[in-house]
Order: sequence, then C-alpha cells, then structure tokens
Amino acid sequence: MSISLTPDQIRDLARQINEAISGLTNIDAILEATRADLARARDLEQRANHAKSDSNLFYRQVFFVFLRIRAISLKSLRLRRFKSDRDEIWQELTDRDTVILILKSCF
Repeated sequence: MSISLTPDQIRDLARQINEAISGLTNIDAILEATRADLARARDLEQRANHAKSDSNLFYRQVFFVFLRIRAISLKSLRLRRFKSDRDEIWQELTDRDTVILILKSCF
C-alpha cells in the first residue's frame, strides 16, 4: 500500500483528524444510544448469512433434482428407442415372407 501524500498534506490530515476527535463530546452517551442499533445490525447480518447459507443449500438441491430429471429423461429416450427397435425386429421376424426365408436358409 502506497500513500501518495506529501509530508505537509499528512500533517494537515492529522491536524484535521485531531480537531474532529477533540470536538466529540458525550461519547459514552452516543455509544449507549447506538448500542441497540448495533445489536440489531449484528442480528440482521447473522440472519442474512443464514439466509444465504439456506439459499445455497436450496440451490444445490434444485440442481441435484434437475440432474436426476435429466438422467431419467435420457433413460426414457433410450427405452423408447429400444422399444421401437424391438417392435421393428419383431415385425420383421413375424412377417410371413421373412419366416419362410429364415426356414429355407436353415435347410
């Protein structure tokens, strides 16, 4: 990390910070008044982190279901092709002319 300020700029910035700090009054009261807001902010942050975690889990589950549906779809397609091929072969085997040719070839 590089600071590109001149020594005079750094001294001026330090002076401004010191002036701002010296102007603060009633710091304990301010801290006490904002304690509930800080607790609420931390609670909201924790709830947001839980929601994010839950959504990541839900996403993974949805993706897994998608993969399963895709696998089932592919199996279904292969099964339909198999049944079509089976039916075509059966049709050829039960065709009268085919049966005669098979029988003639055996003798």
